[in-house]
Amino acid sequence: MWCYAVPLGFLAAFVFQLPVMWVYFLLCTDEFVKWPWVIKHYRSGKWLNNITRDNLFDSEDIKNGEN
Repeated sequence: MWCYAVPLGFLAAFVFQLPVMWVYFLLCTDEFVKWPWVIKHYRSGKWLNNITRDNLFDSEDIKNGEN
């Protein structure tokens, strides 16, 4: 974002003096620039975490129906 959207927004607003709507639109285009990294991170599966308890039903008491 700091390497793409902020300089682009600065140039659009102060150098090219574009209307506010165009500056906002250009600032929002950083989402498309991020796509390659987001897709790579998504496909790697590193963001997946098991938040359930392991071995929840391994206790003999639970298997036998006792509390």
